[in-house]
Amino acid sequence: MKYKIFLVEDDKHFAYVLQSFLKTKGYEVDWFENGEIALEKYKNNHFYHLMLIDVMMPKKDGITLVKEIRSINPSIPIIFITAKSQNKDILTGYEVGADDYVIKPFSVDILLARMQVLLNRVYPRSDTTEIVAGNSLLDINRNILILNNKEEIKLSPLELEILKILFQNLNKLTTKNELLMHLYGDVDYFKSRTLDVYIAKVRKWIKQDPHLELISLPRQGYKLVSLK
Repeated sequence: MKYKIFLVEDDKHFAYVLQSFLKTKGYEVDWFENGEIALEKYKNNHFYHLMLIDVMMPKKDGITLVKEIRSINPSIPIIFITAKSQNKDILTGYEVGADDYVIKPFSVDILLARMQVLLNRVYPRSDTTEIVAGNSLLDINRNILILNNKEEIKLSPLELEILKILFQNLNKLTTKNELLMHLYGDVDYFKSRTLDVYIAKVRKWIKQDPHLELISLPRQGYKLVSLK
């Protein structure tokens, strides 16, 4: 599969270099120089596999852009590429819906690795396409959780991956560090806080299934339990 990348970056030189590099690696890349243009273009063409978005841009900043894109498509992988490195900036990036946050300057090899992790999650090459737990079904190909055989919830890449791990480990302990390593490839404070936000959201969905319970075990992790 040839992946199509949506790049939003106001630094023309940096955007040109990154776009050219990604093309040498086999990606198709469309570049937009500010958030306002990017949003209009995306509304007219949703067919992208992953987004790389700068935070500090004229006309419409990256945080606002991601909020608006998430209202259109909650599941497309999004990576912030930005020089903003303070704790509150990183946490805000994750909270508005980014799947990863790469701070400039960065190694392009690291960026490629993080892109591939997200792309592999959203477009899996596994034969397993559905996982059942309780009265719920996780449709991996469509990024959808079906609760009680009726309600469909569209999932972001991280939400899908968290649920997939919990469903696969039904009635078994999944440690927090295992989740963090699987989702991000490392363990740190910011990613741990972000995981807490996603777990809270997942727990609300699980509570709607009378045959499932998501248990938090202090200083250990989580266990999705079948109540049947």
